[in-house]
Amino acid sequence: AKETAPDIAKLLPDSDTEVRQNAIKALIKFGARELAPEIAKLIKSEDSDVRKPAILALGSLNYKKAVPELYNIVVSPSEDLSTRRTAGDALGMLKAQETTRDLMKLFEKKETDLSIRKSTAYALGKLNAKEAASKLLLTLKTENEDMELRLTAVDALADMQMVISALHASH
Repeated sequence: AKETAPDIAKLLPDSDTEVRQNAIKALIKFGARELAPEIAKLIKSEDSDVRKPAILALGSLNYKKAVPELYNIVVSPSEDLSTRRTAGDALGMLKAQETTRDLMKLFEKKETDLSIRKSTAYALGKLNAKEAASKLLLTLKTENEDMELRLTAVDALADMQMVISALHASH
């Protein structure tokens, strides 16, 4: 059980991807918050099969110290969309409202890289950032916006459970 967590944490640097993934899963199951700093080291891993579970683990274990790094992943053009969305999920788990204003600014800027606008919209939904709802709705209604971005806006509004009220408001 939980007393084995420090031993399991010793497996985090293992060379085998599956061993590292299972170690992360076990530490989440044990709620081993005290070992979150060890898991945090893995979010720099080159191996996305380890990196993504580590990112989610930081959210699950409520490791608030990871917020700046997770925010940087969400807004980094060098990250793939899937990893950025995973970091958005973790920000949502951490209820990292302090990132909302910066995410909104990036989302609103038309010159922001399209994939970054998608990941910021996604993260805003996961953060339940209702203050972003009007911007997301505007994107949804703007026909010359990228279709994937519009769909991401729908998902974000759905995450906020605002789609129904938004549709009623538009009639």
